[in-house]
Amino acid sequence: MADINAIRQKIMKRVNVEPERLEPDDITKMVEDGVLTKEESTILEINLKVNKVMAAPGFRDVTDSGYAPTLLNQGFSGTAPTLQTGKDMKSGVLDLKQLDWQRVFTNCNLTCGRITSSSTFSCSSKPLFKEPTEETIKNKLFRASQYSEQEHAVVRFDDKFKAHSEVCSAQAYTEVCTPLAAAAAEYKSASLHEQRGEGSHYTVVHKLHVPVGSFHISTAYLEVEEGFVKSVEEALSAAGNKKPEELSKFFEDRIFSTYGDVYPTEVTIGVAAFSTEVKTVTKQESNKKAKDLAHLAAKGIGQGFAGKGDVAASTDTASTEGAHAVNESRSWTSIGAAISDGKNPRSINSCREDSRAWRCIQYERVASVFDLLPPKLLDRVRELEKTMPQLAPEQELQKPAQLQPASERLKRRQLAVAAVIEGLKRLDRWQHTMHQRNEAQRLLQEVGIRQGRLETGESLLTADEHKQIKWLVGLYSGWIWNADDNKTSAAAQQAADVLAKDG
Repeated sequence: MADINAIRQKIMKRVNVEPERLEPDDITKMVEDGVLTKEESTILEINLKVNKVMAAPGFRDVTDSGYAPTLLNQGFSGTAPTLQTGKDMKSGVLDLKQLDWQRVFTNCNLTCGRITSSSTFSCSSKPLFKEPTEETIKNKLFRASQYSEQEHAVVRFDDKFKAHSEVCSAQAYTEVCTPLAAAAAEYKSASLHEQRGEGSHYTVVHKLHVPVGSFHISTAYLEVEEGFVKSVEEALSAAGNKKPEELSKFFEDRIFSTYGDVYPTEVTIGVAAFSTEVKTVTKQESNKKAKDLAHLAAKGIGQGFAGKGDVAASTDTASTEGAHAVNESRSWTSIGAAISDGKNPRSINSCREDSRAWRCIQYERVASVFDLLPPKLLDRVRELEKTMPQLAPEQELQKPAQLQPASERLKRRQLAVAAVIEGLKRLDRWQHTMHQRNEAQRLLQEVGIRQGRLETGESLLTADEHKQIKWLVGLYSGWIWNADDNKTSAAAQQAADVLAKDG
């Protein structure tokens, strides 16, 4: 399956317009012109549904003449666009010519790596990159945003694998999931009618972004710190005395704790606000009803929700899907801005003109810090990785009771699930990014739970889950080195096909 990042790059290279700016007719025209395949257009349409976006004042809308002329209407010349003065905020446009770009870059900690774990996402103590010049930051790394606001609601029904939201030293909100899977994992069609029992919990995260632009971190314009390269060389020399099972902890202590294990390759900067609601079900309700309530709540952003402290609300409704009552508690947290009136999170817009307030508000992509190493040193790291044992998932799989298969069909399904689990375990390796690792563990958990429900005759994989597993395994194929893992990868893909056809 095609990767959404590759699709974005293809569109940007062809028309220099962010995909979110395109209309459905533009995507159709791109397929007709051969710019995109039908599969790529489908993936793009799914991905674009993740965020509800509003065009920023100061930029023209897409014209009726199709996607090609769109480039002429954006005001871009390959460098930061020339806009009106920052004082003219009634029209929503900014002055990007008179900024202290060095300060903006430093405030966002973009010379540093990021330290990931199951509960944190923080900046490294030492920089990965040398400080770039102001000209490089302004003309090579920065791209202005075409949107004034982005709002989105995410629902997580499983407490163990809910999205992590952290306001850390980087002052950034990050959601731990892959870009493509975000749309499919948000609400699974097969689980919408599953009943939530009384006393169960789920989490809704509301995000309101006011972006200014994005930084694209590239070694084409940034120099890697010699200290990082030297530290890796010293760690590799000392690693020769370590047992394979000790290497992961060794690298964590010697490299990751100081320089981070990933670095952002693309971040959105600006100001933002987010709220996390933990909802308790007091009567039985369906997941679909929870989803509908979340969408309804998202539309109410800025219409009476608290900006400081907590606000409690109760919804009590009866429908054909069952009566339910959900108690919710919401608290808004701002990033790089202040919620001035205490009620409306959209008041953070008043800070959009102040570059001193800008922070990273979303990590779009990250990469391994080892990708910054010289080729020969990177080869040594990869050779060492081959000797390392796989890591067990952070969450233990639910172990189903021993089942007596009632038919050959059931037996095939059991074997296929086992193959998927084994394949994902083998592919869940420490060197993958935080997003990929988290997605593998989430799929392991879900497939493991479904294995325990075989006797009910429930379909093991939804269409979305089947696509995700195929995509995940295909993505990981480039990270696999030995024949055994390649065989496991192929077996997992075949098993996913069996489950989808025989479910």
